[in-house]
Amino acid sequence: MTNSDIIEARVIACLANHLSCRVAAEVPEDFPADAALVVVSRLGERRENHLRRARLAVQSYGHSLLDAAARCEAAERALYDLPAEDSGVSSCRVETSYNFTDETTKRYRYQSVVHVTYYEED
Repeated sequence: MTNSDIIEARVIACLANHLSCRVAAEVPEDFPADAALVVVSRLGERRENHLRRARLAVQSYGHSLLDAAARCEAAERALYDLPAEDSGVSSCRVETSYNFTDETTKRYRYQSVVHVTYYEED
């Protein structure tokens, strides 16, 4: 299995192609000065035959709460294109999105919880 087989890598690639900000699997040490960042992480997954269903957290940061909310909306719209791309993804559904500002670092962010159904690579 390579990194490109991991659903997070597929989602990160999709978002990086559609958004004009940094997209990563974790918050980088050199946090962007403009707070333009989206972080993707897996919350859970289940498998049946060669079909996988992953639950992902997509955290959108911004320099203000409205900026984070707008980046969240843009990320969600981009994810709806994921099944149309050559990614092995058959569906993408946003379960919920909400203000998830980091009280410790005082960084504005929104979080979307997304369900992605995709085919297992051979």
